[in-house]
This record gives sequence, C-alpha cells and structure tokens, in this order.
Amino acid sequence: MAQEKNIFKVLTIIFGAILVLLILYLAFDKYSNYEANKLNTVYVQGYNKAINDSVTQIYQRTDNCGTVSVFMGNTTRNLADVECLNKALQQAQNQK
Repeated sequence: MAQEKNIFKVLTIIFGAILVLLILYLAFDKYSNYEANKLNTVYVQGYNKAINDSVTQIYQRTDNCGTVSVFMGNTTRNLADVECLNKALQQAQNQK
C-alpha cells in the first residue's frame, strides 16, 4: 500500500513536470511567433513605404517632362513620361 502511494506520487510529479514543460514550450512558441510577426510587419511597412516614395519621386521628376535615372546593379535606365515624348515628337514634326 505504501509502495503504491510512492509510485502514485512519483507519477504525479513526472506528469506535473511534463505539463509544466509543455506549457513553457507553448508559451515560448507563441512569444516567438508574435515577435517574428511583429518584425515581419515592420519589414512589410518599410518595403511599402519605399515603393510609395520611389513612385512618388518618379511622378514628381517626370511631371514637367524631366527624366529619372533608375539604377539596379550595373544597369541604368532613364525614365521619361511618354506623353512628353509624344508632344516633343509632334512639335518636331510640325516645325519641319
């Protein structure tokens, strides 16, 4: 009878320890996911802001028929508003 109580106590302690470890693991996992999601949200917001700022600058610089140089690695592209190019082409044709 005393031996059965000791076995019951040992099993209770083991299951209790397993339960505590499981709860700690789940809490850590939830916290890690929360931090990763928060960091991911900051990255996405920064990316969206950069895209928005870039497009805004392109619009502003090409608004008065200006050009914009875009660099990516070793490649450079000059962007211009097609309407401005068409107007310049029509003016050149009209002057002939």
